[in-house]
Amino acid sequence: RNGVLLGVILLIAGLVAIPFWQARNTTLLNASVIRYAIPLPSGYGARAVTVSPKGDEIVYLSSGPEGSMLYRRYLDASDARPVPASEGAVEPFFSPDSEEIGFFTPEALRIANISGHRDIAAVPRNVRKHGFWADDGNIYFNTIQEGVPGIWRVPARGGQAERVLDSRLTPRGYAYRFGQQQVAGGLLYSAAIGPVSRFIEWFNPSDHSSQRLIERGMGGQVLPTGHLLYYWNGSLLAAPFHSDTHRLAGS
Repeated sequence: RNGVLLGVILLIAGLVAIPFWQARNTTLLNASVIRYAIPLPSGYGARAVTVSPKGDEIVYLSSGPEGSMLYRRYLDASDARPVPASEGAVEPFFSPDSEEIGFFTPEALRIANISGHRDIAAVPRNVRKHGFWADDGNIYFNTIQEGVPGIWRVPARGGQAERVLDSRLTPRGYAYRFGQQQVAGGLLYSAAIGPVSRFIEWFNPSDHSSQRLIERGMGGQVLPTGHLLYYWNGSLLAAPFHSDTHRLAGS
């Protein structure tokens, strides 16, 4: 059952990521379906499956009677390798060159590769954690620091974390912002107000303004095909995105 579960998750991940990273000229409608079935030890399950930017490797979180840990596996390999120092980790993500893995421990943002690991930023316990590794050499992550929810960044080589964007207070409560991707010279992020309001915006760092892209949507990734891919109400949706104007170019 666990093997089937991971196979289903990988099918979804393959549909979303692999065709677009491997074939930049492939249109959205011509993307091929790629299926994988990876069995797991008895009593173990898998979640948080992430596909590498090169499209040839995955990392996933496996949990079972002995605890949880991250594993890396090339799609043409017969076995998976544990990620060093990833016991109890959550929210894994790849570096742009697919060589390193970033993830969160209960108290730190950690980077690991085949030779070891390093902690690059402290994060509080008991808060929602999510991050991504941008082409500018920074890791962007969401958490609460100094009591202010927002989006932070820290150099992947290590350094001082700085807040990029605060979560703003609205009449309905905080609009919590979650960074998704560095794109078109700015930051794509999703936001949530209360239990039902979800939207996607693009942040311009030059004038600190935001443009609303999707009124009802979650997540968000701009693909090499020029589409903004996002999730809403049980469906995966895509809309043409114009990188020059930072706006949608169609329905």
